[in-house]
Amino acid sequence: MAGETTINPAAARRTKAPAKEKAPDPNGGARQILNAAAWLLRHRGYEATTTRAIAERVGIKAGSIYHHFPSKDAIVERVINEGVLVVGKAVTAALEALPKKATPRDRLQAAIKAHLLSSLEHSDYTSASIRAFAFLPPEMRKTCRVERRRYEDIWQQLMQDAARAGYIPADVSPDAARLMLLGAVNWAGEWYRPGRIPIDRIAADFARIAFGARRT
Repeated sequence: MAGETTINPAAARRTKAPAKEKAPDPNGGARQILNAAAWLLRHRGYEATTTRAIAERVGIKAGSIYHHFPSKDAIVERVINEGVLVVGKAVTAALEALPKKATPRDRLQAAIKAHLLSSLEHSDYTSASIRAFAFLPPEMRKTCRVERRRYEDIWQQLMQDAARAGYIPADVSPDAARLMLLGAVNWAGEWYRPGRIPIDRIAADFARIAFGARRT
């Protein structure tokens, strides 16, 4: 899960002198800004994610943000794309690690597990990417859709391979199966509760649901 930086409002009120601005950190400053923006996008939405709100969450003056990013939208675009990229890299790595003899179901199960684990680890980013996308300005939506489609292509290929191998009934659309699975795993940050059902079991059950009763 992406880290969060918070400030203590009570302590701030007790301080009479003006708060000192944190010196720009060339290594960690940009990441702190992105983490704050991801949290705000996830919990408060695009409109509420202003440069002032981001700066307050980090604990810096709003003007310091411009040492790292030219605008709010540049920050938002980075967060939205990272929410997709971190999951895409995890799924790609999981698929590449499988043996060549892996079945379409093996591959799908590995993809589901990698998606779940990565989206939970980076939940602010992945949830922000899902929740805020529809509210982005049209031009930004168009730009961010590039990474989303690239990731969707991985799943499209998985389902097409499964259909060709007979894992999906002929009267079931592979696209419908793909949309069902992506819809379920994309919201893992909202519905998953540690200790209830292991990730491995969820991945296996999702693959079984997608492929019906076939177990080989």
